[in-house]
Amino acid sequence: MDLTDYIDMSPGPTMQQSSASASASLALLIFGIAFAAFCVWLTVRIVNRRERWAKWMLAGVVALPILYVASFGPVCWITSRANVECHALGVCYQPLASAMWRIESWGATLDAYSRLYAAPNWVWTRIDSQYGTAYFWSLHWSVREKLQHHPEEPSG
Repeated sequence: MDLTDYIDMSPGPTMQQSSASASASLALLIFGIAFAAFCVWLTVRIVNRRERWAKWMLAGVVALPILYVASFGPVCWITSRANVECHALGVCYQPLASAMWRIESWGATLDAYSRLYAAPNWVWTRIDSQYGTAYFWSLHWSVREKLQHHPEEPSG
């Protein structure tokens, strides 16, 4: 059995996963509303009182999500070129990795961006299990298997 057999054998969602998904959606909704309210409040502070700190705060609030998405590609490129399978990327960039599988138009774009300057044969892998979904940025399993069975001879 190879990795694809385990991925295909993943169980369907359970009641616990469904309730966790519903609570995560509710938390995201609440966070989104709070974020929008915070931006409106900052805008009112800027317009009515012309406070400089509010301008800088609004710039930071808008820039942070942009920097988060923009850093996705370079982090993938660096870890692949350093040949480091960094499973923390799947945790840190879980929203983007999840979007690759859930939103088709974003998925192709994010996947292409992550592999733009990455080393050959590096891919995002999704593994569903009874404990949830995990995302990994690593060398493709077929290439890794070939390297384990037929390691390159050191040049002398």
